[in-house]
Amino acid sequence: ATTAAPAETAAPKAAEPAKPAGISSELRSAEKLLIGLMLENPHFILAAKEEIRAEDFLNHTARDIAKRLLEPGAGAALPAVQLINFYKDDPESVRIISLSCAETETVVDKQRTFVDCLSWVKRSRIKNELEGLRVELETAQTKGDKNRIHRILYDLDGLNKGIRKINE
Repeated sequence: ATTAAPAETAAPKAAEPAKPAGISSELRSAEKLLIGLMLENPHFILAAKEEIRAEDFLNHTARDIAKRLLEPGAGAALPAVQLINFYKDDPESVRIISLSCAETETVVDKQRTFVDCLSWVKRSRIKNELEGLRVELETAQTKGDKNRIHRILYDLDGLNKGIRKINE
């Protein structure tokens, strides 16, 4: 009964320079499981394509792997070995693919885990977008740009509606 709570599993190796919002070097369990589940079952690739984009993955290496899995035309079975061979010169990608497959093997309810991980990735995307809009709002308020403030508030309202829809 492992539906692993999406948690941070890897700490940064060393202090890294500040990165733009949405860029992370840490690999989240939800992202790892999602990659493993998509590799194991092509139906999960098709379902994920309808809900998320590769850009929704916070870890840059996981994002690159997700791009390959979610690209147009993908959806057929893509064996992990084939993907590892594609990334053979990138040890971090090979490590993530291997960890993803190993962790997926321990999951009992794969469908439920897939849905949970998909929801986590969508919530993370919206959370990052909200944070970006809040920063933009502060800047617009400082500058007194009423038109920009109005547009940002409209965008924030849309994201809040998206969060409510995900949580239903």
